[in-house]
Order: sequence, then C-alpha cells, then structure tokens
Amino acid sequence: GEEFLLIPPEASMQVTTERAENLRQDYKSLSVHRRGQSLGAATLSLGVAVFPVHGTTANAVLKAADAALYCAKANGRDRVIVGQALEERAHVAMASEGRDL
Repeated sequence: GEEFLLIPPEASMQVTTERAENLRQDYKSLSVHRRGQSLGAATLSLGVAVFPVHGTTANAVLKAADAALYCAKANGRDRVIVGQALEERAHVAMASEGRDL
C-alpha cells in the first residue's frame, strides 16, 4: 500500500496516538467502489513517533515512525503502533549485548 506522513506540530504522544486511531477508524468506514462494485473494507496501519521521545533529529523520529508502521503491518495490519522510545531502544540494545542495565 501507499505510505504517507502526517506531522501534527507540537502535539503530545497522547493526542497524536488518538488522532491516528480516529483516522484509522474513519478510514475503515469508507466505502470504495470501482465500476459499480464495492472493493470491500479498507484498512489503515499507522506508526506513531514524536519528538523528542523517539528521536532528537527529524531523521530519527521518521525512522521510529517507519519501524512502528512496519510493526503494525507485521502484526496483522489495521492498527496503530507507537514507536519504541529512545530509552527503550537503549535498554534493548544493552540487553542484546549482555550488559546490565
């Protein structure tokens, strides 16, 4: 499917996640037809990331949102997934290296 980016300026994690969920629900209610026939229910998978929780640069936040999007797709689609925060990623990296936290 297609991918696009929404940037709600200065929105909190909670507001951004709620907006993503509302968008997902609204998209699901669309009725798409082609040549007079319904194409069936449409679904939307979304990855959410916010600055600075998920990155301190635009590129880092985009990567976190992209990773969350692919996680949503891999886990059955039609869902909102919040990206892994920087602190969580650091703990996971340290644990995978066998270092104590």
